Amino acid sequence: MGYLNNMLFGPKIDHELRAHYGSRTKVSVATRMLPMYRFPDVHRAATALAEQHELLHQITSRHEEPLDSILSTAGGAHYRRGINLAPSNPRQVDYEETEYFAEECFWIFRDHQKDQRFILRVRNVYQMTFIEVAAPSNELAQVFLEESVRLANEHSVYKNKVFEVRFEPSGQEYGTDHEQSFQVHFLPRHEINPEEIILEDEVRSLIDRNVIDFHRRRAQLVELGVPRKRGLLLYGPPGNGKTYTCKYLAGCLTDATTIFAAGTALVQIRTIFNVARLFQPSLIVLEDIDLVYSDRQINPYSPQLGSLMDELDGAADADNLIVMLTTNSIERVESAIKDRPGRVSQCIEVPNPGPKLRNLYLKSLLRDFDHQQIDFEELVSLTDGASHAFIKEFVYRSIQIASIRSDENGKFVMVPDDFRTSQNEMTQQGGKAGRSIIGFQTTSKPK
Repeated sequence: MGYLNNMLFGPKIDHELRAHYGSRTKVSVATRMLPMYRFPDVHRAATALAEQHELLHQITSRHEEPLDSILSTAGGAHYRRGINLAPSNPRQVDYEETEYFAEECFWIFRDHQKDQRFILRVRNVYQMTFIEVAAPSNELAQVFLEESVRLANEHSVYKNKVFEVRFEPSGQEYGTDHEQSFQVHFLPRHEINPEEIILEDEVRSLIDRNVIDFHRRRAQLVELGVPRKRGLLLYGPPGNGKTYTCKYLAGCLTDATTIFAAGTALVQIRTIFNVARLFQPSLIVLEDIDLVYSDRQINPYSPQLGSLMDELDGAADADNLIVMLTTNSIERVESAIKDRPGRVSQCIEVPNPGPKLRNLYLKSLLRDFDHQQIDFEELVSLTDGASHAFIKEFVYRSIQIASIRSDENGKFVMVPDDFRTSQNEMTQQGGKAGRSIIGFQTTSKPK
């Protein structure tokens, strides 16, 4: 009953807006639709506008009518225009960081220099962020709208962040086709110590030069005629740190936006590149590309392949983009991608680690444990042909076995038999196929 009384007898939204905008001031309205995920950005734009102009009033209220209708029709004939408080709902603005935003809001501003007033409205309409700007003329409404969108881009919650993109059904009905909704999921920006990246010196040098140095000195390089964009393809057996290396690079490029995409998200490659351009400079990480962008001899009817090549070719001269592609099976990747310098600047193999790297990696994993009785040359031999992922599991399994001998303080000493038992357990089943699955080169044999 209170809600009905408010609609009938309480303050009306059109009266409130006109009271601050000016009852006799001419009104023209400009509109723009942005994707749903941009909703927090428009709220950020309103905050930025309040720093440039005088904020006269703010109202959170839900209404189905468009703004020009609310402002142009007499309020007495529309009992549904009573102020209806819009709820504030949580939206992610970073990894493990949430802010609350009103689902529909009006801001009335005054431009001191020109003594003009305008209204900004943002709301959710059909899974979209709907922006409306009211001003004294069409030209001014369009100018204020463009300024609002520019500030939304400049103050975006996504700029210089790390996130993965997904495309999920926007509808709820099971078994039916719905338009795919663009979803952003923030990821932590790992500050990984370079010493934790166990790579061959040549591989590390190539990655540092083509990503970190290129990004940090891009302006200088552009003056020398070097293009602003660069593409790299990391390939090699699974479990050797291709994704971990990309996370390391995201941690290094703190003044860039990093976008991870994998699986079905790769099908929407144009959207991914458009987002990257919007928040550039950007690092785009496309994982396991052979699953979607396979060689035309393998998948001759894939329309997505052409879309990726168009994006790699079509990046404008002003696009500050670095594209990282990863694959476990480079032989499956279309040659027009991997063999064309204009699309991929360099293919870099990330193989199973050799003896030197295995020794370094084993020591890094065991540095916090009592391993004085351990012969690392034997551990290197036990892990011949293994991936980084296998070595990590091998060490963790050995620690579990050794921990059975823990004293009342939880302390234990690791001995050679812990590692031998671990290696036997991990390789005794599955034969050649099993050894490949857990991270060994299938040509290697246990020693």
